[in-house]
Amino acid sequence: MAASHYEVDQEYQVIVDPSVYDRMFHHFMFLAEVDVDAARKLEQDMVATLRSLSFLPQRHPYYDNPHMPAKRYRAAQVCNYHRIIFVVEVDKVYVDDIIDSRSQYYSWRIMHLCLRHRTEGIFVAKRLAHETIL
Repeated sequence: MAASHYEVDQEYQVIVDPSVYDRMFHHFMFLAEVDVDAARKLEQDMVATLRSLSFLPQRHPYYDNPHMPAKRYRAAQVCNYHRIIFVVEVDKVYVDDIIDSRSQYYSWRIMHLCLRHRTEGIFVAKRLAHETIL
């Protein structure tokens, strides 16, 4: 008897938007200028969290933001300030963004995600076109 209505042993395919890799690299490089060890830890934790999304991604809470569609995006917290923003659809996890909540561009990134959500038909086509799988 399962404790929840989610399939615990189901494996999800994790698909990462290519632009997310660029943002990850910039996060690592920026942090490495200040503290190389912290940058390495962030990289290890970020990659581990991305890989963990293939099993029970629903364990992460919905990303509750007034500018975002309700109960659409989820957020996985990484190293206190970073969030991996993703959507679960059937057997796939689409990683759409990585956000550093301390950044001055935080609000802009949220608004960008909202705009992408509003053009969902175009965005779904884009998702199908890029199949960068973790």
